[in-house]
Amino acid sequence: MNRTSLIYGRVSSESDRQSTDRQTYSLTNLIKANGDILVHEPFTEHISGAKANSEMAALMECLNYAKANKVDVIYFSSVDRMGRAIWQVLESIKFCLDNHINCYFQKEQMGLYLEDGSENPFLAIFFSVISTCASIERDIIS
Repeated sequence: MNRTSLIYGRVSSESDRQSTDRQTYSLTNLIKANGDILVHEPFTEHISGAKANSEMAALMECLNYAKANKVDVIYFSSVDRMGRAIWQVLESIKFCLDNHINCYFQKEQMGLYLEDGSENPFLAIFFSVISTCASIERDIIS
């Protein structure tokens, strides 16, 4: 497809016991398989998904880089890597839609846009449900 792409990876633990290496490796292979072009080193961070977007420095840097450089797609290993707080996830999704940046979520095998370039019609329902589940899961973990 030759779309320009970025990778965003996040793990919750701020210790060395978790790593974003698996996410980066898997997404890099997916980008190659899709024929897309990785245009920047992966944006990764160790921070709780319950934090506000403004506290997720690498996520904000990734989104702003994508906007400034007109990147086509940001790859995430799953929706909950974007965050676990529903309103924060929806805020990021809206930012991407407003700036015509597709996001692809590997686990869910879903993007913000369909292959024909139209907005995914199930997007709002799907992300509301998945984000709510991620938020509940975060509460249980806590």
